[in-house]
Amino acid sequence: MKKIITLILCFASCFAFANPITIPSVEKIFEERFASISEPFYGCIYSIETYEEEDLYTTKIFLESITVGNANQQIEIKRIGEFEDLEEGDANFPKIGDCFAYEPRGNFKIDSWSQATYSGYADLYKNDYKVDNNFDKAVLKDKLTIDEYCQDNISYGTQWLELTGKVKSTEINMFDNFQTVLLSENGDEIIGIVKEQDWKGNERVKEQLRSFQIGEVVSVFGYFAIEYPCNYGWQSIFQILEIIDNNDDVSKETSNDGNLSETSSAEVSSGSITDNPKAIDVPNDSNIKRLYTTVVTDLLTVEISHKGGTIINAYLNDFPNELNSEENFQLLNNTPGSIFHAQSGLIPADQMPTHQSEFTSKRQEYFLQGDSELIVPLVWTGENGVQVIKNYHFKPNSYNIEIDYKVSNNGNKDQILANYSQFAFELSATLNGGLIFTDKGLMDKIHFDEFNTTPKTTSTGGWSAIIHKDFVAAWVPVQNQKITFSTKKSGRNQYLLTTVNPSYKLAAGTTVIIPKNELYIGPIELFGLQ
Repeated sequence: MKKIITLILCFASCFAFANPITIPSVEKIFEERFASISEPFYGCIYSIETYEEEDLYTTKIFLESITVGNANQQIEIKRIGEFEDLEEGDANFPKIGDCFAYEPRGNFKIDSWSQATYSGYADLYKNDYKVDNNFDKAVLKDKLTIDEYCQDNISYGTQWLELTGKVKSTEINMFDNFQTVLLSENGDEIIGIVKEQDWKGNERVKEQLRSFQIGEVVSVFGYFAIEYPCNYGWQSIFQILEIIDNNDDVSKETSNDGNLSETSSAEVSSGSITDNPKAIDVPNDSNIKRLYTTVVTDLLTVEISHKGGTIINAYLNDFPNELNSEENFQLLNNTPGSIFHAQSGLIPADQMPTHQSEFTSKRQEYFLQGDSELIVPLVWTGENGVQVIKNYHFKPNSYNIEIDYKVSNNGNKDQILANYSQFAFELSATLNGGLIFTDKGLMDKIHFDEFNTTPKTTSTGGWSAIIHKDFVAAWVPVQNQKITFSTKKSGRNQYLLTTVNPSYKLAAGTTVIIPKNELYIGPIELFGLQ
């Protein structure tokens, strides 16, 4: 009998030795964005946390936790059984650079915000294994159902996305937030939250929330504020920023890659360009106190007001406000007394959206990710049948923002239109004056007391700018067209530096893309000024 048992044990151990399991490396876990870690994994120690126990005679140092991975991809492991009773200095006490396989006690969950740290409890894995460091980088979708989210079993973190599910319940919770439970077809649940400040006082949002019906399939836009795997036992919390109207024609017109799909187009030839509109046609109001959309890139953080699409605040992420300050330097500013806005729009004002018109945005926040271009659309629809999608283009490692307009004339009359851009600002000691560069190769510096007396300037190409210490904000229109620069001081201590581009004739029933203007917000030396 003893021989039989021995043979069985030997067979089991020999079989295990001959068939080691394959376990993922830290890099594979992060690149494939595991929703959680519940099976053994492999990693090398990046940092060690200890704690002290002290009595009258000695102080002993024990292991609190270790972190495996690297500076950007970390798994925090707490209370490793084999190391718990070891004192620092013991021959078996772990060291930075040591590599082990770990067996989780329960699930390791990723931090939704940083997307850089999993944490949990584990023991050392003692059986044979081989490490799998091959990975297929996870692809995050812009739209998915709760069923797809659970089946994919990857972490979305704070990635912005459109999520679809079936309404199970709705309520106003103890924090005065609107709360709904959304179901998958398989019964998985995700809690959707609309914050109190986002629905109170907003009749449009309140009407949307009141329309939620039990059993109805709804689509919402937002991000995961707290994320758990679907089989974890706890519910993820999805922060709702916008309720998607599936009957919205504008949303249907947007293709999956974020670029607007083409409809019928009207080619803008030189024959369709007419004289420049007068600069006085451009509205000059700068009082922006409406909703806005925040865009964060590697270099810039900007706030785009839904009133006109004006950029009301702009921060330079790589430059502190002052030495040793944690606040970023702010170039464009919406603070009364220090107003400095980058405005743009279309004219004539009675037919087209100016910087005073109300636009809508599907999102309140965008983040530039990876090496791809980010396009932020704002939408305006007029009573004359004209629809305008104003697109803001952001690229990595760039201080330039490109702005174009997709104009659809759905009315029965032809339209003549032009686009303009301007800086609207209040007199400030930090602003050093305006600059206009023309096709004559001359750069004119305009002092603030000359804004009402400087004549209009016509040029083929060129640019206009406002200097702020060692930084500059500059509008750069299309360079092969005839444009008009003008300056003005209003009676409210506000100044305008305006650029008006050529006009286009847009036939009824056609669509045109107005060429991009560029807005530069950044250091002077990178713009080329000395």
